[in-house]
Amino acid sequence: MLQRIQTIFLLITIAFNALLFKVNFYSLKVNGNDLYYTAWQSINVGSNEIHFNILHILLQFALISLTLYTIFKYKDRKMQMKFCIYLIAGTLISFAFALYNLFTTNYSEYHFGFGSYLISLLVILYICAYFFIKRDEDLVRSADRLRE
Repeated sequence: MLQRIQTIFLLITIAFNALLFKVNFYSLKVNGNDLYYTAWQSINVGSNEIHFNILHILLQFALISLTLYTIFKYKDRKMQMKFCIYLIAGTLISFAFALYNLFTTNYSEYHFGFGSYLISLLVILYICAYFFIKRDEDLVRSADRLRE
């Protein structure tokens, strides 16, 4: 299980998904106050308001759980490939959710944080895991063809 490179990619994505709870997706300047948005919460520094992003929290936990499940389904490579596609879609939905919150806020300036770049890295790692799983599946199919 752990000797396969796609497992390493999926373990790295679990760590990066957990890291998204701490790092900023973006920071905004709203009415002179700084607002920081993470997967866990939105923090308004000027008014000391903290809003928890329940949907984003649930989505991130679902992505982490599905990634773990994908790792342990190592004997069913077709299912792993399907789950990788779901994980890519879930990660893109997570990023779209963060962007929706960004563009529905009345801000004077914004800066993308490390979290928004981390999401693109997550998508790349999921795609790499998908292609290595596919390569394993093709290798097994070719070996089965030789046996016949």
